[in-house]
Amino acid sequence: MTSFSNAPPSGGVAGIARGPRAWTLITRSVRIFIRRVHLWLGLSLGLLFVLLGLTGSALVFYPEMDGWLNLSASTEAAPGGWAPFSV
Repeated sequence: MTSFSNAPPSGGVAGIARGPRAWTLITRSVRIFIRRVHLWLGLSLGLLFVLLGLTGSALVFYPEMDGWLNLSASTEAAPGGWAPFSV
């Protein structure tokens, strides 16, 4: 079992834990930090990719969506007697 004291070991700093327990504490805190960074990066990049996918789909299907949203403009006859063709 490792004892902790205020006296620094040779080449060490006072108040810093040494031994296997110190690695466990450091490793656990680093692991928690990495998990949080991974979580928030994943969520934010996922949201970005969803936004890119939706806007890309809107650009690809723009003519069809424009026709659905403006039905009266594409089906009415023009003043000259001819009807506009659909794209």
